Amino acid sequence: GYNRARQVIFWNHASELLYGYTREQAMGRQLEDLIIPVPMREAVVEMITAWQKGGPAVAASELTLQNADGQPVDVFSSHVMFTNAQGQSEMYCVDINTAQRRQAEQALRASESFLRTIIDEIPDPLVLKDQHGHFLLCNQATAKLYNTTPAAMVGKHDGDFGVPQDLADAMRNNVLGIMDRGVAEIVFEDSRDATTGELRHYRSIKKPIKGRDGQDQILVLAQDITDVIRVQHQLKESELRLLHVLEVTREGIWDWHLPSGAVLHNRQWYAALGYAEGEIEPSIEALIHPDDLPQVNQRLEDLLEGTVAHYNSEHRMLRKDGHAIWVQDRGRVVQRDAQGKPERVVGSYTDISYQKAQQLSLQRIAHYDALTGLPNRVLLADRLYQAMALAKRRATQVAVAYLDLDGFKAINDRHGHAMGDRLLADLAHTLEARLAGG
Repeated sequence: GYNRARQVIFWNHASELLYGYTREQAMGRQLEDLIIPVPMREAVVEMITAWQKGGPAVAASELTLQNADGQPVDVFSSHVMFTNAQGQSEMYCVDINTAQRRQAEQALRASESFLRTIIDEIPDPLVLKDQHGHFLLCNQATAKLYNTTPAAMVGKHDGDFGVPQDLADAMRNNVLGIMDRGVAEIVFEDSRDATTGELRHYRSIKKPIKGRDGQDQILVLAQDITDVIRVQHQLKESELRLLHVLEVTREGIWDWHLPSGAVLHNRQWYAALGYAEGEIEPSIEALIHPDDLPQVNQRLEDLLEGTVAHYNSEHRMLRKDGHAIWVQDRGRVVQRDAQGKPERVVGSYTDISYQKAQQLSLQRIAHYDALTGLPNRVLLADRLYQAMALAKRRATQVAVAYLDLDGFKAINDRHGHAMGDRLLADLAHTLEARLAGG
């Protein structure tokens, strides 16, 4: 409290704590010398003097005063003026420390600013909508999508920013339904970029909540999966193109998962062997010719042990009708476990039966006489070389028998070359039979 001369006449314990003066230090001193900062002193004295003379009362307000150390003190100050028993005016002030409240407000503003920064830095659209599907809050990513600002979106809906009406209605109906059900949902939906007009694909997490007024609201975080969808479409197109190529080239595909032993085959694999898909139990050894199976297993073992980088095998496989076909089988390890052990091998085979038949035919033409079917001079020379090499290693000898046909020219001259050819063929068959194929 202060007298007419603004000298302290009442100073309680709270004042001591707030301003740092003891009661003894404060009593009798003038208000402006104690707690009024220099720049404010003249104005404060004028307002109090005017009030004492019947002017307007000093209004309650927030002020920044000072303590005994000259440090600022934030207070809410209210005042009352009355006349004491001696007819003298006295002014009493109630000062409430607002520093903690201001600190709380500053912290709140800092927290809101920090939260706003976090929201705006989220690369995916984030929005809060009311019970009608109108925007209450959105981040910069959403505003960029709609070519506007976050503030300009409040109170509006998707259709106000160029989203086609059918999409906007679908979005609104979806969020209203989720708020009605009260359970969070993951929704796949589309929206349109207001700048480019491009249709974008989103995976949206939608969480219904209650506002401070108890009204329904919904928080939506939409992850842009447009690039993922495009890659998936490209992958599907690539797989379809590969499927067409495999159908044309008649490549049989196998996919072997080693831990489980499961083997997957494509349609061409079954078709080449005369089976319908799923008609036989798939395995890596399925339908390999028994005579070729050991060699195939060894080649696969070499691949799995790392002896070779690629598996390559020519062997026979058995068709459903019992006939054998020759295949060119290829594969490699495409997946390993954490220890580097093979987990998955993928390969393909091609039916090379025709090529094999052509190869055998060429080999027969090169080594056998077309008329008699007996080995020709090329094969004879090869066998003689092998026999002499073996005889040399074993210190033995090689015997060669030479047969001549007496009177063959006369048969050719009398009966013609066709008869001579027939005689040679019959004689060759007779020799083969008598010598037991040797």
